[in-house]
Amino acid sequence: MHRTPLVGPTGRPRARHSLPVALSHLGRLNEETRQQLIKGIRRLVALGRIPPTPQLARQLIETRFECELNSTGLGCEGIEGLRVLIAETDEDLSRALTITAPHTHWSAGDFVVEQYPYEDEYHIGPSRALPHVVRWPITPISFIFAPDGPIAYEWADQSVGLDDPGLPGFWDHLRTLNEATCSRWGPDMPLGVSVNHRFKDLWSSPRSPTSEEPAETTDGDFSIVRRAAPASPPTAGSVQVGWDARSREPVSPEEYDLIRRLEEIAEQIAPSQSEELLSALHARLREHLPSDPHLDDQPSGVTSP
Repeated sequence: MHRTPLVGPTGRPRARHSLPVALSHLGRLNEETRQQLIKGIRRLVALGRIPPTPQLARQLIETRFECELNSTGLGCEGIEGLRVLIAETDEDLSRALTITAPHTHWSAGDFVVEQYPYEDEYHIGPSRALPHVVRWPITPISFIFAPDGPIAYEWADQSVGLDDPGLPGFWDHLRTLNEATCSRWGPDMPLGVSVNHRFKDLWSSPRSPTSEEPAETTDGDFSIVRRAAPASPPTAGSVQVGWDARSREPVSPEEYDLIRRLEEIAEQIAPSQSEELLSALHARLREHLPSDPHLDDQPSGVTSP
């Protein structure tokens, strides 16, 4: 895998609200950069680019794009427009990315790392709170968009196995996407992207949605990420913070209203009934639209506690 260092200040005078950890080159980093990463995350939180809760992250998106977020991302000009830019950057890139509502649950006193300690779950949280030692070097996996280049705010250690030969090309696509996104929406885009690697190969289609649940060690809190059952409703108290990056066919106002009504019904009934309802609807759609490729892949929504 091609390795390039984190690049610091360029030597030019720093603007008043500049972001200090822009990555003009992307690659895996060593433990020597720990304090630099922590300083950068603190700056991002202080500037409001990384909201402290998923609820606030969603609120910023809804305010910016004057929309009401739903499980598909339809009806949100930012999500739909970002899907188009991703497809225009590279036709395969949508399988390698998830569109996100950037946020952190944790104090800015440490940087966030994702690990893959067991076959059926990931752990993500502050590096010192994780139950397993961070395996260096680490690779950036979650990004916000910024004029000087995409900025990483979450990382994966060696247990995740992001040694895919296509990663150098991925970084080039990410830089291109960042430039196009900033050109269209400016420097304060509230949406971000993450590498869509959980329970799949980097360039393959999403296999299933995921959900997070809180956990803790004596050193602090972290989250456990597991597969979510297909068509299952979010667990109580969780909110959706990730959306499929693949382009969707335009929907009519009537179809959009139907999606909202189905979501409202699912929220009002028992979780077991909701899962049965959504599974039955998926089966009926497959019966009537057997050749629709969207029914072959499960949605890759990400929920967060």
